[in-house]
Amino acid sequence: MARVYLIENNERSALFYSVDAAVGSGRANHYDDVLLVQFLLKVSAECGPRHEEYVPPGEGPIQVDGICGSQTIKYIRRFQEIGTQRNPDSPLVQDGVVSPAAAGSGSLSGSRTNRFLTIAALNSIYGKIRGKAASLDITRDALFPRELTPYLKVFV
Repeated sequence: MARVYLIENNERSALFYSVDAAVGSGRANHYDDVLLVQFLLKVSAECGPRHEEYVPPGEGPIQVDGICGSQTIKYIRRFQEIGTQRNPDSPLVQDGVVSPAAAGSGSLSGSRTNRFLTIAALNSIYGKIRGKAASLDITRDALFPRELTPYLKVFV
């Protein structure tokens, strides 16, 4: 189940959206988690400044279908690559995987790698592009996949 966490004192968002299980090559790839990742990747690749940088070479628009195939993995890897280039002080693991954030840990870094989590970077970019008010209810976003709505669960 895709998770929604309430966060405080964040300039870009009041909520944090996370996957329940990892998305990517050789991972669980639950339908709802994949939909969330694909949606966040779609916003970054279609809406923000320099958005075209997030599109992998030779790829068309990302399909938001809940299936983690080769296109989704290419988009994840590209996002990780661009994120690391733009923020070398907070590099992302470039493994083609979006891991969940640990509830209650307060950390946006991986426990083994100490690198910024891709799910945190996806949330940050969404907040930067759409604004804090839009992050309060991503279901209102024109690109939001309606199939994801019943899967979102708020955790405090």
